[in-house]
Amino acid sequence: MTKQERFPYSGAIDADGHILEPPDTWEKYIDPQYRDRAIRITKDRDGLEILEIGGGPSKYRRPGQLAQSGAMGKKGDELKPHPDRTYVNQAPFGAMDSKERLARMDQEGLEKAIIYPTLGLAWETEDVDDLELQAAYARAYNRWVVDFCADSAGRLIPIAHISFGDPQEAARELERAVNSGCKGAFFVPFTPTYKSHAHPDYDPFWAKAQELNVPVGIHPSGEPPAKRVHQRFRDMQKWALWHHNVHGAQGPLQAFTALFQYGLFDRFPTIKVVTSIGSVGSQATRTKKPLATLSTLSARTSSSGRRIFRTLTTRGIIWMSCASWWSRCRPRPARRSLERM
Repeated sequence: MTKQERFPYSGAIDADGHILEPPDTWEKYIDPQYRDRAIRITKDRDGLEILEIGGGPSKYRRPGQLAQSGAMGKKGDELKPHPDRTYVNQAPFGAMDSKERLARMDQEGLEKAIIYPTLGLAWETEDVDDLELQAAYARAYNRWVVDFCADSAGRLIPIAHISFGDPQEAARELERAVNSGCKGAFFVPFTPTYKSHAHPDYDPFWAKAQELNVPVGIHPSGEPPAKRVHQRFRDMQKWALWHHNVHGAQGPLQAFTALFQYGLFDRFPTIKVVTSIGSVGSQATRTKKPLATLSTLSARTSSSGRRIFRTLTTRGIIWMSCASWWSRCRPRPARRSLERM
């Protein structure tokens, strides 16, 4: 393991601790009736790895690209697809094994890590048509992540992936995952139905989250072309990685502010929502006035919006800078100490 800089503050939590799921995760953990369409890694005729989703090759992952999932600190020729560079042999220490992850956290001075997927975000990008298969992918990952974190004495914190296809299934899976050991849940910034996550159709999910008293996060992911909000310049789509990274947070921002537009916090006043990446504090400053004056929001919603944004800007925001695609993100000190999880 390469020696890493130690975080200079005690009690630090990796708030966006991505891992690399083992290649056979979905084949092992998915419901048997979906195993033939499990997410898996195979090879093409040139020996390059390809990601299979829904029984066919990924539409957006190029052959050989999977090896870049653990490419932190690499550049140039080291990133070029090659049969000898694989998803597994390029995985950094601590990316795929829980004991290694704990050892790396000890070296870096991190007390806990909130665990998020890598391959588990890819199927959302593919816009899989079968909503039952989407739910099965989420269940499989959630079963695996609970096992991954099980022997960490609470230092690795499993967060459930929830698919927003069927609202009733989303509520059922949230309850099942939390009862199995997950400490919260997350969803991507778009939905299969093209409706906001706060649309009343999804009230069963939010009611269950409030009942269970668990936080729900909005996490960025690659977005299907029809749902992208940050790639309007077609001439830049194939090469402007920096530009796309900078504006990737627009999806989570729109998903987050839509919660206020729909008055979610009025219907579920004790719900807890987290945004994984993006400057919520700066958005809070810009959004106070619109929330107070927007004619389509009720006075009560405006009040709750101001209250929540005021809380965000005065109680300390966690800022993160991602170091890689598997996001060993380093939390910088907030104005107040993090609560113990």
